[in-house]
Amino acid sequence: MNRPVAFLLLSLGGGFAGLMWWCLVDFIVVRVLPYPDYVHELDWLIAAFPAGWFLLALYVFRTSSIVHAIALAAGATVIASLLALGLIFAVGFGFHLSMGGQL
Repeated sequence: MNRPVAFLLLSLGGGFAGLMWWCLVDFIVVRVLPYPDYVHELDWLIAAFPAGWFLLALYVFRTSSIVHAIALAAGATVIASLLALGLIFAVGFGFHLSMGGQL
């Protein structure tokens, strides 16, 4: 796979994967844990997503030079994180409220 296609797939796929990750963690917090007492217990999982996505992108770009691999992985991770944030604002809050969560 060439680098522009991989970059595009990592950026767009990462945005949707970030939304799905947030929805999974939100479901666990609202439905599994005593809500709202433990609402911030799994916040570290949300913060870990960009780090994990960066490592995945770094693996995908492993055949490039180290400087290019880091730059491409960081760029794809930033775009994916911003897209995920936008999707969470657009769709995720409705998901949160539909499960009985409160803002």
